[in-house]
This record gives sequence, structure tokens and C-alpha cells, in this order.
Amino acid sequence: MSLEAVLLFVVLPYVAIGQLVPAILFRKLVIKAVHAPELQPSLARERSDFAAWLTWFGCLVLIPLHLIPLLFPSASLTVLSWRPLLVGVELVGWMGGALFLVGVGLAGLRRIRDPRFGPLRTGLELACLAAVLAATFSGVLVAVSDRWGSSWYTTVLVPYLRSLVLLRPDPSGLAAMGFWPKAHVATSFLALALLPFSSYPPQWIRSWFEFWAGAEQPRSAP
Repeated sequence: MSLEAVLLFVVLPYVAIGQLVPAILFRKLVIKAVHAPELQPSLARERSDFAAWLTWFGCLVLIPLHLIPLLFPSASLTVLSWRPLLVGVELVGWMGGALFLVGVGLAGLRRIRDPRFGPLRTGLELACLAAVLAATFSGVLVAVSDRWGSSWYTTVLVPYLRSLVLLRPDPSGLAAMGFWPKAHVATSFLALALLPFSSYPPQWIRSWFEFWAGAEQPRSAP
């Protein structure tokens, strides 16, 4: 096993998970910045605009596509053995990744260009944005360039992720893959390490609850 594989696919995942405790402590500063009165109009607009919808529709696709094979690998392989369904899952996954990439990209561009987001334009915020965009972009490229990603995700990446959980890391299958799958995994763990230090998680969570709260409100009579 090469040193690169050890650093990217063994050390980085455990660092990303192990820093959650200091990240939670650090979040007091992030929460204080997010609750600043001068930021509230801009943050509220960010949570309800078109980019937020794209981000959440992308999440609604990507989270199940990554989580279900991890929890039910055998059943997933059986279902995906039917080629038409595999093709459909590939198309849906590609569209979900594209929606999430465009949504996060538009929101990030607004934060960079709008001076009202100045308090949130820190080095950590920008690094987190870059990591999330890199992970999503590489994932979209994987969906386009590596055929049947839903199938080999179950056969290669799921055993790797489970080996991390069992504290017996085995990245040998992942290390044998091409550049973009490895880049997607590495940048995803980097994004996981940086997200707790940023304002994006509370924004995404609040936008989710506000979206459903608005959908459940009864319409006023004409």
C-alpha cells in the first residue's frame, strides 16, 4: 500500500471524524457570526432563493443513493443487476450531483461577491466551500466518465467505508481505481473535516425546516 493511499484514505478519514469534538467547541464562534443581526436579511434570502432549492433537491437525491448501498449492500447489488434500473439510477445520480453543484456554486459565488457576507468570508469558510465544490465536481465527473458507478460503489467503496467503521481500514480496492474516484473520496473527507467549522450546515438545516414549514402553511383564501 502506497504512502499516498495511507494518507488520503486512512489518515484523512479518521482525522475528519476525530476533529468533530474541537469543531463542536469552535462552532460557538460560527453560531455567533451566523446570528449577527446585520447578516439576518442576507442569510434569510440565501435560505429561500433558487440556489437553496437546487441544493436541497440535490441532497434529496444524493443522500439516499450513497446511504442505501452502505446499509443494504447485498440488496442494492441484487436490485442494480437489472440494467434498466441501473441506468435510471445513474441518470438520477448525475442530475442530483449537478443540481447540488450548481446550487452550492451559486450560493458560494454570492457570498464571495456580496459585501454583506463579509463576516462569513473567512479562510475556513472559503476552504470549506472549495472542498464541497471539489467533492461534488469530482463526483459528477465520476458519474459521467466511469460507467455504472452505482454498482462499483457498492462493491468497492462500501467495503472500504465499512472497514473504516470496524477500525480495520482497507483502501486496497479504492487505491486501484482511477484518479477521479480517488479524488472524489479524498475531497469528500476533506469537506467533512471542514464543514463543522463553517456556517453552511446551520444554513442548510434551517432552509430545510423553513421550506417544509412554508409548504405546510395553509393558503389564504382569495
